[in-house]
Amino acid sequence: MNNDLDNILPQGSDENKVALLQSLEEDNLPEAEYETAADSFEADAKEGLQYIDKAAADKIVMQLNKALAKQVKRKEKRRAVIPNQNSIYIIILTLLLLIIISYLVIKKMQLP
Repeated sequence: MNNDLDNILPQGSDENKVALLQSLEEDNLPEAEYETAADSFEADAKEGLQYIDKAAADKIVMQLNKALAKQVKRKEKRRAVIPNQNSIYIIILTLLLLIIISYLVIKKMQLP
């Protein structure tokens, strides 16, 4: 095993090594851009919070909570529209029985 840890890049010219290093830096570029964007977003949020009034913030929070409660209530109503499943099973069973009886009656009538 080669103990030369300073020479970890593949063999080749210096131009190839520089190109390889640049490609490695570009692979990490989106992560660095994401961290920078997150930091700037956080800074903008802190700056915006400095200008907002405490009473206005409380009012906005109350409005958001009311809107969320309405949305949850609407979703619960949509789920409650489905009737009792037992009644659905009874209706399906009754229809199947009517279809079978109708089939048998029609077959009996066709026989001479």
